[in-house]
Amino acid sequence: MSSPPYKIRKAQQNDLKGMMLILEMANFHHIPSPEMPELEIDKFFVAEIVAHETLDMDTQRIVGLSGYKITPDGQGKTTLMAVDPVMRGGGVGTALQIVRLEAM
Repeated sequence: MSSPPYKIRKAQQNDLKGMMLILEMANFHHIPSPEMPELEIDKFFVAEIVAHETLDMDTQRIVGLSGYKITPDGQGKTTLMAVDPVMRGGGVGTALQIVRLEAM
């Protein structure tokens, strides 16, 4: 079994531009908003491409993201999740969902 063409990792501040591009594709980029007052980067994971036939092998870019928050009563709550339409159907969303549920 071959490994997927992406890796999942904690988001970092320098990922924000790439994250916003993915959120814009899903029309989730309106931050701040009543539903998403802020984007807490430390509560997000990103899927980053590591190899793809349409990209230069040295290119790495964000192809998905998922977030969560901890409510004042200590409960975990999922927030935004989006995947680049080109990468949908390849397990990126499932991997992002699993990692954020484990983190909560």
